[in-house]
Amino acid sequence: MLISPTLIAWVVLPYYLLATGYEVLQVGALFTLMTVLGIPLQLLLGKVFTVRDLRLGLAAVDAMERAC
Repeated sequence: MLISPTLIAWVVLPYYLLATGYEVLQVGALFTLMTVLGIPLQLLLGKVFTVRDLRLGLAAVDAMERAC
């Protein structure tokens, strides 16, 4: 589980935030906000990489997944 960045973001990060004193509503609001902000970003990246080389877009997505 600790190898996968997605699992860390969905399991460990909320637990850490709750353990440091954040309330459930605050953690939920943060995740909701990040999800809503990610939708236009994905749309924008999709439009950019229909014009540019698709391999660069796939590399960017892979890099973002590894950075999380």
